[in-house]
Amino acid sequence: MGRTIIVGTGLLARAVAHSLAQHGHHAVTVGRRDGVDIRGRIDLTPFTDGEPVDAVIEATGTDATRSAEAVRFFEASARHVAAAAQEVGAGMHLLVSIVGCERATGFAHYAGKAAQERAVRAAATEATPAIVVRSTQWFAFPRQLVDRLARGPVMLVPRMLVRPVALDSVAEAVAEIVVGKRERESACLCGPEDMTLTQMVAALESRPAVRIPMPLPGAARAARTGVLLPTGGVEVVGPRYADWLRTYPDGRRHDLVG
Repeated sequence: MGRTIIVGTGLLARAVAHSLAQHGHHAVTVGRRDGVDIRGRIDLTPFTDGEPVDAVIEATGTDATRSAEAVRFFEASARHVAAAAQEVGAGMHLLVSIVGCERATGFAHYAGKAAQERAVRAAATEATPAIVVRSTQWFAFPRQLVDRLARGPVMLVPRMLVRPVALDSVAEAVAEIVVGKRERESACLCGPEDMTLTQMVAALESRPAVRIPMPLPGAARAARTGVLLPTGGVEVVGPRYADWLRTYPDGRRHDLVG
């Protein structure tokens, strides 16, 4: 059996590695601590152990708040991961991206992801094709916002309308593509219901007592009217948010953090 190399060590990378392990598939996550810095040329050969590479999964991220910086980061990531995937003869270069990123470029992160998608597709070869799996916002996002934005009992909550999805369901779809239980083609995934971020934060255990909806500036304000909602050709996967919270009431995936 071959292996999968996941470039990235965050929540997404760990979730995908866990799902692949459930399928009996070997996956290794690599990042800066392993000498893999996607801002420059990277070499994935040391992580193959001489085995065939079924897939290289790009699960990189940045905290950049300026669009130009985010675009530079994600374009560099796409180019360098694609080149490294081709060098090790990977059967695919799979990118996990965001539904509607090309419609929400008022957000730096979304502008970067849209650029990353274009760069990944442009770098694809017949031997190492590009597969893009898009998902809507994950259920863990509201807790991340609370941890970052709450000031004591008060929190400003961005006005956003989304159709959130469980990260586990996205990771499982990625794993199924890699192991051949899904068609090896791009996919667009979302959860079963539309919600606002205010509703999602309000449902959390240990949430701020006062939650103030915050209008988004500039082009990003379109997010509150549904620009991030999926359109045609989307697949509904996973549980409802309320059902997910029964397992993770504070909105944290403690088993994937570390």
